[in-house]
Amino acid sequence: MIWAGSAMKPFYEAIDPNLAFQVEKVYNLSFPAHWHKEFELFFLCSGHVTVNIENQVRTLSEGDLVVVNCDTIHYYDEKDNDSVAIIIIFNPDEILGLYQWLENGYQGPCFLKKQDFDRISPHLHRRIKSLFLETEQEFVRQQQYYNWMITSKIVELSALLLRHFSNSASPVSVKKTSGSIHVVKSAMTYIQEYHTEPLTLESVSNHMGFNPYYFSKLFKKYAGLGFKDYLNRIRIEHANALLETSDEEIAAIAYKCGFNSIRTFNRIYKSVYNHSPSQKKHHP
Repeated sequence: MIWAGSAMKPFYEAIDPNLAFQVEKVYNLSFPAHWHKEFELFFLCSGHVTVNIENQVRTLSEGDLVVVNCDTIHYYDEKDNDSVAIIIIFNPDEILGLYQWLENGYQGPCFLKKQDFDRISPHLHRRIKSLFLETEQEFVRQQQYYNWMITSKIVELSALLLRHFSNSASPVSVKKTSGSIHVVKSAMTYIQEYHTEPLTLESVSNHMGFNPYYFSKLFKKYAGLGFKDYLNRIRIEHANALLETSDEEIAAIAYKCGFNSIRTFNRIYKSVYNHSPSQKKHHP
């Protein structure tokens, strides 16, 4: 589910069917748990960010890199509003040879510190960083044959990471996916699809076939937010996209996205974005 108007969507994402990849430069990175069917390569250009991948938590610094596997719940959070990151999302089945990601030890998340590259060669980290920057620029400019250029850079990135970090001594954590994770993923999909409806913890847990108390604990474990906070965050992200693209009044947007109180909407919006909806509306 992707809404026009927002940059990186914190939802169950889908790549443009005409492309095998999506590339974004993201500032002040913080959005709730999400998952998608594609691989994700994350490079932190500056600042500090906390990443949680199916309950494995790391704090990233400038120059660090993360590989996120397909269908994996993950989220990012940062408190200082100073981060810049480049994210490349791609389908390995659509890019020649990259099915090897699934055959070379990347069944779980891979967290790579800048020092991990420097231990091999300072040139390696410089090349990795350069590939991320070049890929993002190609995606922004979209000059003739940009898709070929981006594909070649993703292949080189993947080859370098697999060559140097796919052995048993690499910082790769392989973790069998549990049934609990599948439950949370299904719940997220349900919430994202019906967030404009009057959802409650009881109604969603009942839909999933679980006791509300158990479901609440399970959901927070993997989503990083309680049910109500997650639901409100999904609604706020949708509203934010509409504030950028719609001519509707703020109150109409709030109600359309599932809020039944303008006061609540304003409070939650400001807590997420550090400015009011009216400021966003007048200065998109």
